[in-house]
Amino acid sequence: MTNDSKQTLALETYVKRSFNYYTNMVDASGVPYFNIFWIDPAEAAHDWPDSGDVTARQLQAVIMARRMTGVELPIEKVWHQNILSCFDPQTGLIIRPHTPYADGDENVSFIGDQALTLYALVTAYLDRTVRNHLTESQVGDASWLRSDASKSDTEQFTWRDIDKRMAGGYAGWSSPNHILAACETLPWGGPELREKIRAFQNCCGGSGTHAFFIAWKNAARYDNGCLAVNLHLDKLLPQAEIRGYQPYRGLLTIQLKASCNVKVRIPEFVKAEEMKVEPNMASAKTWGNFLDLDHRQAGEMIRITYPLPVYQEEISVGNPGFRQYHYRVTWKGDTVVKMEPLGNDYETGYSDFDKKDVACFYGRTGPGELYQRELMLADAMAELSDIHLDDGTLDFWYIQ
Repeated sequence: MTNDSKQTLALETYVKRSFNYYTNMVDASGVPYFNIFWIDPAEAAHDWPDSGDVTARQLQAVIMARRMTGVELPIEKVWHQNILSCFDPQTGLIIRPHTPYADGDENVSFIGDQALTLYALVTAYLDRTVRNHLTESQVGDASWLRSDASKSDTEQFTWRDIDKRMAGGYAGWSSPNHILAACETLPWGGPELREKIRAFQNCCGGSGTHAFFIAWKNAARYDNGCLAVNLHLDKLLPQAEIRGYQPYRGLLTIQLKASCNVKVRIPEFVKAEEMKVEPNMASAKTWGNFLDLDHRQAGEMIRITYPLPVYQEEISVGNPGFRQYHYRVTWKGDTVVKMEPLGNDYETGYSDFDKKDVACFYGRTGPGELYQRELMLADAMAELSDIHLDDGTLDFWYIQ
């Protein structure tokens, strides 16, 4: 997803954009839709995972989002109640309800639902991945999904404002430069779901926010008197406010609120000697892939600058022995600012579900272009994004 404003990279910003999707891509009872079909008119359809799998994933996502932003969405209570209503009081297991579009579990629980639900109720690093395909996989402009507000919702289908309701959602799968759409048959569901071009599977709707939460939680850590900055993006801790200005400028600032040792990860495209630290550059030492800044005092403003080289490379994507897809990538530091397909306009691709070639939309024919980021080539001072304090809760990595 491309944003026209020049802002620091705060993962809270992307999570807030998903609020529209979580609130609106549901039916009147708050049940999420699994399928989004790229047909005319665009169509959202329920399928068997919705009441257990998808609801549990998205409940966990909005709980994590609340911790990241301080905002509680009304849909959180709805999903929480819906999940609890599916518990079998005799066994303590989740039982999917019978619906017109999916048979109920009939006292045989699906193990995946149990795991995802437990994870959600317990809930009640890589720079290149986060700042590139994770952020780009969030849906921004979905106007290519043509809606039809004249058609009334059914128990299984909705056609209203599909494009607007999907804004803030996430690609179930995507190619390097667009959302990947294919006429593929998943191994479940009835005939009403077949022979349609699927663009999204909303089991991934919660997973996008999960990924942002994992990156946000681990972007910077304070432990045993040491602040470790792992990702060059925005993070607010009780001990420090960290701001990352990539890709507009090679600049990281740390406003210390507590006296502590400080270490900062060296970006993979930068040599340690290219990083300049103010104040007290002389005290900085290289320690593995971190710059150790030694002990610093509360109230210090640390500024670290480094170059952001712009370069191009040509890459191939594809499993060994299968078709290869070719692209020209323009990098600025570790940010992809442009992704150009070199050919790749194939009309079919092999489906492991169908065991045959099926219609797919690739290269320049695919919907929802990604990496429309030429704006990021500018050398500019980014505006500070709104960020939220990490109060230490939901820390699955430091469970005592």
